[in-house]
Amino acid sequence: MDVTTPVITMSDVTKRFGTLTAVDRVSFHVNAGEILALLGPNGAGKSTLFSLMSGLDRPDHGRVQLFGKTPAAAVATGSFSVMLQSGALLEEEKVGRLLHLFSHLAVRAANIDDIIARCDISHLLHRPVGKCSGGELQRVRLAIALLSDPQLLILDEPTAGMDPSARRHFWQIMQQEADAGRTIIFATHYLEEASRYAPRTVIMAAGRIVADGPTSTVRSMAARHHLTARIPSAAWQELAGELQPLRDVQVDYHDESLTLIGPDLRTAAIAVLSCQAASDIELTHASLDDTFEHLTAKGKAR
Repeated sequence: MDVTTPVITMSDVTKRFGTLTAVDRVSFHVNAGEILALLGPNGAGKSTLFSLMSGLDRPDHGRVQLFGKTPAAAVATGSFSVMLQSGALLEEEKVGRLLHLFSHLAVRAANIDDIIARCDISHLLHRPVGKCSGGELQRVRLAIALLSDPQLLILDEPTAGMDPSARRHFWQIMQQEADAGRTIIFATHYLEEASRYAPRTVIMAAGRIVADGPTSTVRSMAARHHLTARIPSAAWQELAGELQPLRDVQVDYHDESLTLIGPDLRTAAIAVLSCQAASDIELTHASLDDTFEHLTAKGKAR
């Protein structure tokens, strides 16, 4: 494949289910070697987007291409694999036999012993699938996805249900795959996970892309600060007058408790610190969850 050809291209893609528009005029592309995190709340359109990429659904409008081909043509070449969040595997079948079955079905099979070692599942080969833990089962699913030696991995909520230790272990494996040159796009609910493992982040809400760029830039798009303080009622009227002219600052005062939220609270902080009656003053950065909620709320309101 020409390295200048995007691995994934989506051009003005729309997908409807009855009266529901699950994906709404989405356009973006993913280049070879990128690691991209796709974030959004439930119902944002992430899984539908993956179904369109994998050819399981067709767009009502627009075009989807993988490696410059239709998804169906890309499937035929074994160029990509999809690891779903869930999906039925034969619970009574042993892991080793299942891997060999999928290996025989692959268009071009990778070395199965190498895949087993990379996914750290050698101790699971004689275990029935139904006896694997959530984290172990996800590593088995990853091994199945890697059996065709794909250039592109599409992962739908790959760490859902994992405990923190299993999540860290999974991403150690994924980092090795990225270092080997695979293009990886994964859906997640966790902005912290995107911040740690994906140089690029796309955030969806209500079927639309509301943010797309370097993960650090996406985080800063909704960067806000929180200032909290205790202000006696007798001092509030004068302080409220000083805060009233400030733009883009959300002010909440009740029961002598003040909360200010805004992108730049320097002027507000000076006013609060100058209030002799103020106490318990605290200024903090907005959390990653605050950033995520702010961006997705903006997308739903469009």
